[in-house]
Amino acid sequence: MFNKQIKNIFLVAFMLFSIVAITQPNTTYAADASTVGVVNYQQLINQHPDMAQANETYKAAVKQAQDDFNAKSANMKDQDKKPYSNSYNKESNKNNRN
Repeated sequence: MFNKQIKNIFLVAFMLFSIVAITQPNTTYAADASTVGVVNYQQLINQHPDMAQANETYKAAVKQAQDDFNAKSANMKDQDKKPYSNSYNKESNKNNRN
């Protein structure tokens, strides 16, 4: 008889706890109410103090590469320029990774 009363007490306590947890989700799901920020990386990069100098360096490197390619491929036929362009791009990408 004593065991049955303990079981009933635990069952009632569990049911009350369940009802409280279901009816007050703000306390059980408090993490959902927090605010999450978003970073605009494009704006962050553009506002960096060295960005203008980096853009100029990039543009100069692109112009130099284009001039080198044009000078070396000036006497090539169009069909020869395509493989040369592909190998030039691969070499350029390999150098940029290092």
